[in-house]
Amino acid sequence: MKRMFVLVLIVSILITYVFSACKDSAHNNQEEIVTVGDFGPAESLMPSKTESIALAQDPYYLIDCGDFLISKDQVDSNAFIVIRKFDLRVATLLCPIGEGPEEYLDPMLSFYSYENKTLSIFDPDKSLLTTIDVNKSVETDSTVVDSRVSFVKTGKRIHRLFTAVSGDRLAYVFEGLNFAFYRVSPEKQLMDTDLCSPKINLLEKNKSQELYVAQSLQAFDEKKGVFFAAYSAIPRFDLIDIKNGCRKKIFFERKVSPDQAAEILKERNTRYTWSIAYSAEHVYVGYYMDVRSYEEDNSTHILVFDWEGNPVKHFVLPIPAKSFAVSQDGKKLYTLNESETQPNSISVYDIK
Repeated sequence: MKRMFVLVLIVSILITYVFSACKDSAHNNQEEIVTVGDFGPAESLMPSKTESIALAQDPYYLIDCGDFLISKDQVDSNAFIVIRKFDLRVATLLCPIGEGPEEYLDPMLSFYSYENKTLSIFDPDKSLLTTIDVNKSVETDSTVVDSRVSFVKTGKRIHRLFTAVSGDRLAYVFEGLNFAFYRVSPEKQLMDTDLCSPKINLLEKNKSQELYVAQSLQAFDEKKGVFFAAYSAIPRFDLIDIKNGCRKKIFFERKVSPDQAAEILKERNTRYTWSIAYSAEHVYVGYYMDVRSYEEDNSTHILVFDWEGNPVKHFVLPIPAKSFAVSQDGKKLYTLNESETQPNSISVYDIK
């Protein structure tokens, strides 16, 4: 009877070990290559509306915020402009720039919470996370702060910060010449044990390229706590789970290591991605199909993935764009156009 108990215990331990190993493998070791053909035939889009943005100076980033769009643009000493979707007019300005307690040094747009109806702004120079009530800000024509949280105790320079519905937080950290993803808490100093996915480390001969190779654009599903990173200088997309780390690495057309990407950068300035947006169901990545001539206004291709990293669609814009946003229901695409004939304009596309 005692032998039987010991045998059952050993088998139980082995099963638990194998299950854990499989689970870790499923989360951390998946790699795959996708091609442009996996996204289906390219779908050429035509805008339903294009409007110039009055008051805009030099907008260069766009984010969806429910009934509004927000763009990074310094107007009247404010960091952001809020644009109404229904008429594409500026509704108000956000985040006055300055050194005062109610002012911002260099605020970065992090993400809009559809659950809380708030916009998260992170000021790296102050290490301060600010959440803003966009609707009340529009009503009062001022920046209405919902909350502020300091992350000075983390000891790292956080670039952007994302908060899941569960309360878990993920930080995009700039350190030395590198960027990395950390699980973060405002009261805890960040350590390497807090890394959500391994850092990109280059060979010594390629260290000068680390800043460019490690950069990425990010989309975030706050309900699932899942993060989608599209690298700028590597044809690669990472699907990262806050709790379980990197679930999948997806390469476009071919597998390229970080050091190979660094060697390519030494020969020519190469970029693969130009913008990112997301809806409840999909991630949309602006992608340069001809990386050799990416500076020649060919920012017209958008690759669409689901939140499992599977290819879904391929859109082609008629007007080059420098940024775009997508409505949460995935029905509307808004592009901030890169157009000499219509500078500072936004186009609206029906995509569903």
